[in-house]
Amino acid sequence: MYRQAMPFVEGEESGLYFIAFSRFLSEFDSALDRMVGKYQSDGSTDNIFTITKAVTGNYYYAPSLSELEQLSTKTTTTTTTTTTTTTTTTTTTTTTTDEQPPDVVVYVEYCTNCGYRTIFEEKKKLIQSVLAPRRVTMIVNRSTPRLASFELVLPDKTVLWSKLAQKDGMNNYPECFPSNAYLVQRLTQLFKLEQKSNLYDKEGEGKTVWGESHGWMDGQDKQKI
Repeated sequence: MYRQAMPFVEGEESGLYFIAFSRFLSEFDSALDRMVGKYQSDGSTDNIFTITKAVTGNYYYAPSLSELEQLSTKTTTTTTTTTTTTTTTTTTTTTTTDEQPPDVVVYVEYCTNCGYRTIFEEKKKLIQSVLAPRRVTMIVNRSTPRLASFELVLPDKTVLWSKLAQKDGMNNYPECFPSNAYLVQRLTQLFKLEQKSNLYDKEGEGKTVWGESHGWMDGQDKQKI
């Protein structure tokens, strides 16, 4: 999520316009809930309310280019279909030779006020694809997330990634987040997966939404956790 406060003056009235852009509506709600004290045990609100008052607010939806293209080319067709349904009774015997791999649980803590939802969704898809056919369960924010956090931890406390443990973990620098290539390597080692080439290993493909793959795959594990 990107947020920016813009000042305004109209007659004798002055204040701030808070403008925010995000891929997910829930990120706006989380940020507003935090400001009004929903996540504080004492209900304390953001200090900005000591000098200002909220007057109004609106949501605006900006469709993607692909959505606009679909609207411009959309045609309406009517199809008539006749369906015949036949019911049969079948006895089937199934023999299972391989047990299904056990579920994998990943505890996730990410700052809901920092706009990390997009990068979380990307890493979630990556982890699920790498560990398939295992069923991966992502348990998100079991308690109020810490500011600037982006933590991925297994139930046995094995850390997949800790943003707060990085040198500049309180900032949003690209190197504070795990690259796709790094996570593939980390998961392959921990779960003893077969080493195989995939799109995250190829040059130029190990990118996150924040940019390049940050050099984590240069042969030296620079992670500090």
